[in-house]
Amino acid sequence: QQQQQQLGSTANGDSSRLIAPVRVLVAGGGAAGVELCFGISHRVQQETGLQVHTTLIDGHDHVLPLGYGGMAVRAVQREAAARNVQLVTGRRVKAAEAAAVLLDDGTSLPYDLLVLATGAAAHPWLCDPAQTDLATDRRGFVLVQDTLQTQQDPCIFACGDCCSMLSFQEDGVGTFPPKAGVYAVRMGPVLEENVRTVLAAGRATAPLKTYHPQQTFLSLLMLGDGRAIGAKWWLAFTGAWVWKLKDHIDQKWMKMFELPNATEPEEAAAEPVKAEAAAASAGSAKDDSEADPRQVAAALLEGETQDESFHTKLEHLDRMHHDEAFRDQVLAEAKVYDV
Repeated sequence: QQQQQQLGSTANGDSSRLIAPVRVLVAGGGAAGVELCFGISHRVQQETGLQVHTTLIDGHDHVLPLGYGGMAVRAVQREAAARNVQLVTGRRVKAAEAAAVLLDDGTSLPYDLLVLATGAAAHPWLCDPAQTDLATDRRGFVLVQDTLQTQQDPCIFACGDCCSMLSFQEDGVGTFPPKAGVYAVRMGPVLEENVRTVLAAGRATAPLKTYHPQQTFLSLLMLGDGRAIGAKWWLAFTGAWVWKLKDHIDQKWMKMFELPNATEPEEAAAEPVKAEAAAASAGSAKDDSEADPRQVAAALLEGETQDESFHTKLEHLDRMHHDEAFRDQVLAEAKVYDV
């Protein structure tokens, strides 16, 4: 309530009632937590004039899942240091009270705004034998075959965050794919086709399509200030051009749901960078096949210091996606930036 009064006072031009900085606490250091951490901090500061102290808590020894790579982790750490964001790693929130959270080491952290972004968790009823006998992994996610059919009943399908693939189990826990929307949306077309096939055939033993998760994906993390961090392979690149890419892909995704011209599911699941680079190639000033790997690494990783067009950067990423030898050359040159 105190912070609501402060926000209202600032909006009305009265800064005399400002007592202390707004304390924002975000629990969960995955992609969502990182975006919310930087986004909320920037929004409050820009729109109200209030100072913000932001803390991001994660139970692992670093923010972001392992698949992002060290360069992306260090990019987040640099942004945090530059923007008064405290990263608390290796600690978990044990309890949340009205104005403070208690960490598992006994530390109490006060907050004015608490945001929980702790990732996917299984539905409790799936772990209750009285409600279902569907097999789950040790975390409670439904075990599915590559056809997305459950182990117990081939007429029951599961996809997205609620499932765990039998093909990727280690010590009773699904290790791949991660709980991320980029995988869930690509399961959707497989699910639809298989359900239609079973219904049309009248039997669950009909030949079905299998889902094969991609090994890498482009992750774009909004920083709230007109920039973003992009991560793919083990590279991480930061700048306004990355935000432009993220915004363009997100806008394009939302337009798919504007009836009656919605895009087909298979097209929706297409590689974003591939689609964008293909669309931009007609206006390219230079054939990307002539690009030097060292210059490409510099263009991607030196941010806004490189005078290179947005579309040209997309073409670099697209070529790296398709040309493994060229990608390896760029990654080798990029090592000098991994500090």
